[in-house]
Order: sequence, then C-alpha cells, then structure tokens
Amino acid sequence: MLYYFLKILTSIFYRVFYSIEEKNAEKVNSIKGAVVLAPNHSNAFIDPIIVGILLKQKVRFFARGDVFKSNFSKWILNILNVSPIYRMSEGGISAVKKNDATIEECKMRIARKETIMLFPEGICIQQKRITPLRKGLAKIVFAAAEETDFNDEIMIVPVGINYTAASKFRSKVLIEFGDTISIKNYKEKYVADKARTINEFTAQLQPKLEEVNIVINQTENEKLAEEIVEIRRHDFISNRFPFKTIKATDEVMLWRNVAKKINELATSNTELFEKLRNGVNTYIAELHRMNLRDHLFRKENVERTNIFSVFIELFFVFVFLPLYWVGVFFNYPPYYIAKKIADKKAKQKEFYASVYCNAAMLLWLLWQMACVITFLLITHSSIGAIIFAMSFKLTGIFAIRFLPVMKKAFGRLRLLNYVRKQREKIEDMFLMREMIIDLLNNNKF
Repeated sequence: MLYYFLKILTSIFYRVFYSIEEKNAEKVNSIKGAVVLAPNHSNAFIDPIIVGILLKQKVRFFARGDVFKSNFSKWILNILNVSPIYRMSEGGISAVKKNDATIEECKMRIARKETIMLFPEGICIQQKRITPLRKGLAKIVFAAAEETDFNDEIMIVPVGINYTAASKFRSKVLIEFGDTISIKNYKEKYVADKARTINEFTAQLQPKLEEVNIVINQTENEKLAEEIVEIRRHDFISNRFPFKTIKATDEVMLWRNVAKKINELATSNTELFEKLRNGVNTYIAELHRMNLRDHLFRKENVERTNIFSVFIELFFVFVFLPLYWVGVFFNYPPYYIAKKIADKKAKQKEFYASVYCNAAMLLWLLWQMACVITFLLITHSSIGAIIFAMSFKLTGIFAIRFLPVMKKAFGRLRLLNYVRKQREKIEDMFLMREMIIDLLNNNKF
C-alpha cells in the first residue's frame, strides 16, 4: 500500500522537478511474463523511481547494499520494494557473498513472473555514455531460465534514462524502452557453453542499451555537445504564447544527433573538429560573460527586437510579476533549503539530485501543511483552506513557466543596451554565430 502511495506522490513531484517523457512504455506494460529491466545508471536513487512511476506493474528495485545497514532501513526499503545488491567496494568478498541470497530472490521473482530492475553497468556514474556492461544481469537471468529449462518466458528490456542535465531543476528526462530480448533465443547456445553465452549476451546487450541513450564517446567532448545543443535548441521550441517550450523527446533527440556527429567528426576530421570546438567555446564563453543567451542572436528574434517590442514584453512581465512572486513565496523556500542540503551533504554528483529532489519533496509537503494549517487557524474556513492548498501548485506552475519569459524580456533589454554602447562587439558576435551555424549546417548537426 505504501509503495503505491509513494508511487503517486513521486509521480506528481518528480514531474515538477523534471520535465519527464517516456517512449514505448506500453510495450513493457503489455508483457505477460517475467520482465527484467536493464537501464543505464547515472543518477543514484532517481533512476529506478523515474522508471517505476512510468510502468503499470510493480517493479522490484535493487540498491547498493550499504544503505541496508540498520534494521529500520531494511524494513522501510523492503516496504518500498527495494532489495540489496552488494559490490566488492562495499565490504570485500564477505559482502559479495551476500549476493547469493539476492540471486535467489531474483530467481524467485522471475519465476513468479514479476518485473525486476537490474543495472547492467554495475556502477552509478554520471556521464553521457554506457560503461562496459558487467555479467551480473546475464548470470541471474540465465540461472533463472535454467531452473525451468527455458520453458518460462523472460523478457529483458534495455532502458535508456536520458537526462539533459541530471542535477538541474526542470531539466528534461526521456525514458526510452528499447526492443525486448527473449532469453529463450539463447537456450541452445547456453546448453552448449554457459560461460560463452553469458559473455555473448552481455556483449549484445551493450549496443541495444546504447541505441536508447545519448552516447558521447569522449568525456572531454560533453561540454562541446552541451554548447551546440544550446545553439540548436530553439529550432525545436514550440510557439505556445506566452510560454514557449521544447519537449523532452525533441531535446534528447537533438542531443543524440549532436553526439553522433561529434563522435564522427572527432575521428574523421580532427582539424575541422578543433576549429568547430574553438569557435563554439569562444562564442558561448562570450555569451555567458555578457549575460546573454544564443536565442537573442537568432535572425527571427533580432528582426523583431526593438525598443517598442521590448517595452511590450517588459510591460507584460511587470503586470504578472506579483503572481510570479506569489508562486515563488509559496513554493521556492523548500527547494532553496533542499538545494543547500544537497550542496553540503552530496559529496558525489551522482547523488546530488537524489538528495536535492527527495529533500525538496519532503520539505515542500511539510511547508504546504504548515501554510494550510496557519491559514485555517486564521480564517477558520475549511473550504478556503482547500482552495488555498490548490493554489500552491497552480501558482508554482505559473512561476516555473513565467521565469523563462521574464529572463527573455530582460535579455532583450540587455542586448539593446549592448547595441547602444558596444555595437561593434554585437556585430562581431553576429558574425561569429553565422560562421558557427555554417559549420554546423555543413556537417549536418
């Protein structure tokens, strides 16, 4: 019961913290037999929760064993449908031996045709690529299949958990469920040679997981990819006045295309690649120094940027500014405190969002309760208190949507100020951008 309550709660709150979309979840929801979800792992406790809220069936998660130290943590995590899995780094051989019970549990749950989640990378690391997969998932799945002589269907599903910026509030997340893999197809090979089949299966799972993920081969190229995405992002923004947005699916697809082109160009033409890198880095660094954004230099935006249009946008901003501040007051304090907690407590970036998001969720609930109780004590109106509580989310959503509009209006104002005081500098920026756009277009970015 607690699992489903928390599933509803996290489903609501996580969709506030992130902009979440899914692709092909219906394929998993329609599977009748046992399902083993095999996602990439870059965001600690956020990863399994986001996948779990998108699926109809109950999912059994497996978390690092060192969080199960106390009896209370074991009890609460079991209620939340989480089991331990141990690594050598968490206690040596003695810790790994505890996985015998974990393997037996996995086999039991697969036999019951349940859905379980195992991370085939075997490690949580925040990067836009897939580390070489370990054999743990394959060993567990084949051991379970062997118990029934491969008569029971077991479907393995590669899952891509794609964050545009895993630690940032309101960044995009696309969860893509890949093509299912039937373990029955490996029966003959496994009977003939178990070790070789486990290795072969693991090797074949790797590219299938990469197909549903953003993959940038070299770590040092991730910054360049992010900068190119910043330049290209507005090509995908939908015009829904006054709140212009880009879908998570579109932004992740943009990331994948940019990543693919960077991987190709970095190996096929290093001279051109370095020219692109240097040009983009210089341009973006100058934008950030001037506190401007790339979209302000787009031709369609420049053509309609004048004193009158900026005045109209600023007038719109100031009209709705009071409502924005209401939304900030009733929603931001828990996030501010949660961020401070994450800044202090999260020593690894992989755990930053887990601390930030979950602390914000708990603090927001407490904050809302305190505000509603205070309102009720002052007004003695239960109906008014309900309306007041509902206004929390509405004003919060408005504040989230309104902030980019406000930033854009003030950005236009700063650009006009630069044009008035440093016209030559702005003209140089336009020329630099045109050169970069030509390079990107010529190389099909």
